[in-house]
Amino acid sequence: MMSQTTIILGFQPGGRAGNQGRGRSGVALMLGDGAVESDVVRGVDEAFAWFRARIPDGAAPVGAGIAAPLFWETSAGGARRADTWLRRARPEFARAIRPLNAVMGATVMQGMAMALRLRAAWPAIGLNETRPGPLMATFRADPGFVGSALAVSVAQWSALNEGAEDRSAALLSAWWTARCLDGPAPHDLALLAPKALMPAGQATSFWPLEPARWLAA
Repeated sequence: MMSQTTIILGFQPGGRAGNQGRGRSGVALMLGDGAVESDVVRGVDEAFAWFRARIPDGAAPVGAGIAAPLFWETSAGGARRADTWLRRARPEFARAIRPLNAVMGATVMQGMAMALRLRAAWPAIGLNETRPGPLMATFRADPGFVGSALAVSVAQWSALNEGAEDRSAALLSAWWTARCLDGPAPHDLALLAPKALMPAGQATSFWPLEPARWLAA
């Protein structure tokens, strides 16, 4: 059970400056008592400074959900077993879950840079790779989504005035990571590749095999 002061972070790396997001990244911070905060920033330096400004001296976040690859494999084409498993298990996500060498450079570089910064500042932090798009689609498709606490939160996130898409992705990344730390034992796709390279150290890639279990209060 998370305490009221438990801190969970969420990070959605920004894309091209010419995109609708104007190169902005989504950041989020959640506390165990349900308090949330989010924003859009430019780049890893601003995102890390945003986190540091909101974490009290002497406190440390226990986890961070990062919407970017946190581990690599060195097979042909950079294919990862986690991605292959997910594409086969959920074919509808095949186009959204691309091989690592086809992922936008900003996502790969900024996501890993943030992971390195967080691990250097708080060595014990848990780093969790998230997939906001497929995650949201999975939860929305479950009958238990309607009326759930997540549904209420998603409606609030969608109403954010600026950078709603990036902020929602960061908030979902934080929410999912918090649920994995505080709920049933999650399915970790990173375990499919025990020899994967993890530049920022040990990382997870949790996936909800049974969405209803996670939507329950």
